[in-house]
Amino acid sequence: MNPFFTIVTVCLNAGNGLRKTVESVISQKFTDYEYIIKDGLSIDGSLDKLNLNSNCFIVNSKDMGIYDAMNQGIECSKGKYILFLNAGDLFYNEYVLIHFYNSIIDNKYPAFVYSDLIPTKTGRRYCNPDKLSPFFLFRSMICHQTWMLHTEIFKQGFRFDSRHRLYGDYDLLLHILMKEKKSYLHMKEIGVIYQSDGFSSTNIRKFNYELIEIQKKYFKNRYFLFKLFHLLTLPKFRFILRKFMF
Repeated sequence: MNPFFTIVTVCLNAGNGLRKTVESVISQKFTDYEYIIKDGLSIDGSLDKLNLNSNCFIVNSKDMGIYDAMNQGIECSKGKYILFLNAGDLFYNEYVLIHFYNSIIDNKYPAFVYSDLIPTKTGRRYCNPDKLSPFFLFRSMICHQTWMLHTEIFKQGFRFDSRHRLYGDYDLLLHILMKEKKSYLHMKEIGVIYQSDGFSSTNIRKFNYELIEIQKKYFKNRYFLFKLFHLLTLPKFRFILRKFMF
């Protein structure tokens, strides 16, 4: 019988962060899951340090980057819902999968379920909204570590676009919600502690062209209007203010 959840961690020379993530997964009280560690042929010995249970599987294969690796994880998955937890990220507590399961059952199996999170950079809870309006999706990204995706989405052929280096998850999110208009649900619980220092602001600026390309693809005629509204909310000022507040 196939598991209810598939959890995928993609990694390459992830060091001690991978061990912590594995410990977080196998401590879950809900045990109807499979855990796929998709490793891109690491040479740092990180896989040798893992204490795995019978739900865990290691897949060693070459990949072309994070989104190609995540797609390979999808191909191996057997669960009804799939979540991607990066090396270094942790479930908030041992009851997270129980909360996800109850939310999914109580709400008749929505296609896309997402939770709240705590970024390590601030240590404070970040609450996602219940309603994902087009303007919110234009200016904000829902961290993919908080997602639970019904695998019917992937059976329909949808995947992460591996041509993207930084925003492949944003592209898939907009495809699911803006183009396909799949059902979604906000689980009002903290799902993960997110290792938020993986990419520097330099990397984000470097791949900003990806963001613009994706936004124009999905928002089309509304792109320039949303861009103007976003500028009028003074996002740079709010970013500077946050640095002093936290």
